[in-house]
Amino acid sequence: MSKNPYPNIHKSKLDLTIDLFHSLRIVKDSLEMMKKGHFYQLSIIYTQLRVLLTDKSSKGVSPLLPLISDYFNGDLDFYYRKTVPISESAHFEYMNHELSLKKISDNHTNIHINDYLNETAIIVEGRQIKVKELIGHLANSYGGAHYSSKFPEYLLKLKFFKLGEHTVFDTYIIQLAELCLQLGIKVLKQISDFSNFSFIFLPKVESVYEEALFDFKHSRTSNRVTLFYKENKFHISIIDSFGRQFLKHNKNDINFNQYYFIKVSHNITNNLESNFKVYINNILQINEIEENPYLSLNMLIQYDRYFNKFYNKENNCFKFLLIYNAFDCKEVDEKFDLLCYEKVKNIIEAPLLEENAFAYCKSGERELKIKGGKIVNVKEYVKNSKSN
Repeated sequence: MSKNPYPNIHKSKLDLTIDLFHSLRIVKDSLEMMKKGHFYQLSIIYTQLRVLLTDKSSKGVSPLLPLISDYFNGDLDFYYRKTVPISESAHFEYMNHELSLKKISDNHTNIHINDYLNETAIIVEGRQIKVKELIGHLANSYGGAHYSSKFPEYLLKLKFFKLGEHTVFDTYIIQLAELCLQLGIKVLKQISDFSNFSFIFLPKVESVYEEALFDFKHSRTSNRVTLFYKENKFHISIIDSFGRQFLKHNKNDINFNQYYFIKVSHNITNNLESNFKVYINNILQINEIEENPYLSLNMLIQYDRYFNKFYNKENNCFKFLLIYNAFDCKEVDEKFDLLCYEKVKNIIEAPLLEENAFAYCKSGERELKIKGGKIVNVKEYVKNSKSN
């Protein structure tokens, strides 16, 4: 038995995902500051590239980007220009790989980031310096975590040799950092992007309380997605892994005894921002860009789900008819939205929720359960409502 009263524990997948999230934001901020002339940010980028791509030790440390990507079956492939050295004995040669997520020429070859780290970045005095070696030398000697007094002499000769505005090293490191940021955003999008589709019939309900049409609550984190109405308006609340809340409502009042097709989505942009959208009957009602991105989790099976309940109460139910609800982790284009709307609005025989009934599904389960009240048929419900 260990005598250490404070033993180390392994970080959870969420903790490591948050580490990745922060590291990518640091890289983005550093790149933006460098465009304004703050070139000292390169020392920060050296360290973050090591954290993201090459950091390994006997204590189980792994580079964050491949680690998190593997957790969520991510894709870290990209394209580069395979360059053949002019001469194996060249005094100096810079291997301009033209890194890109897309194939921009016939000379571009597909490669995974782990394989690319073993490619040659530069040649100095006949020595081929691999990508991972260059990152290690720069991070260990100039990266800010610690400043080693040792640096290979053959590389030191190039430390201040410039290609344009930056040194040879930094010209390449900036290109690699920009690629790393885009690969990281791809991974974050797979974790965080979601679209929720709901098709409902909303009877007239006199209430000043916050009645939730649906409420997705993550079982082990603060993540929560809730659509509720209050004071004749739809409100969307999205809470991310840090407890940050996005809360907005549509501009127009609700017309009751009417069908509504509602899409709620969150997407990480290519600029590492959050884009929240809400469509109501295929009309864009909310479209907000948040410069500080939200880290939401889109793994539906890990959420407790409730439909037709008060937002912050457990027992009381109101009158709301759920016809269709789907939680899609992928970004969906506008054409699919329209097809989904046309398809779902014709569903009139589906079992629905009436007053004092709510549906729920615990995390880890897939089938919705109905509790309280009764299930009704929307055609009969609408017919009876009109007759009354």
